[in-house]
Amino acid sequence: MVAATHKTVLFGRAVEDKKTRQWPIAVFNHHPMASAFARDLKALVAAGDFEAVKLMDPHHPIPEEGKPAPVVTYSVARVPYNPSSAVAEDGFALEEYPSS
Repeated sequence: MVAATHKTVLFGRAVEDKKTRQWPIAVFNHHPMASAFARDLKALVAAGDFEAVKLMDPHHPIPEEGKPAPVVTYSVARVPYNPSSAVAEDGFALEEYPSS
């Protein structure tokens, strides 16, 4: 298996009370997976199934009773990914704890 050198981050963005809010939703290895996840979220919002939306995206704005749902747009960003090999199993950098 080839090591990943980039990750795809899916972001959500909504305007509420004239304030724009952006949040990361999930990180994926491949762009098509992020697109499919966003497509599923859009379908759930269109169906009004906000219980399922909240499970997939806890930061998604949920409409109040009788109000329309805020329009959420989705975008992706490809970011470099190069995990350091100098990390111990407990997650701490090896340089910080020299062996005695």
